[in-house]
Amino acid sequence: MTAAAQGRLYPHSDRVIPKHAVRTAIAKHSVIVRGHKTSVSLEPPFWEALQVIAEERQMTRYALIALRDEASGRSKNLSSDLRVFVLDHYLHESERRD
Repeated sequence: MTAAAQGRLYPHSDRVIPKHAVRTAIAKHSVIVRGHKTSVSLEPPFWEALQVIAEERQMTRYALIALRDEASGRSKNLSSDLRVFVLDHYLHESERRD
């Protein structure tokens, strides 16, 4: 059975994503980065993927977001950077498994 048929969002993950989390509507999430309150606008699958990646790295989702903010610098859009980060993570994971 394929990952999609099993209801998994990520083919190499054992984590099952609830159907309500696979909506495509963008949601704003409040975060504190470098002591400043800000928000990121992400689709639920990207928000959930950040949680999965953070757990793999034994950190909180918010700590991971703060690290990405430091790495990307203030000139970039944090929400866009987080999407690219998630995609890059899973592309490289797929390459490692091949």
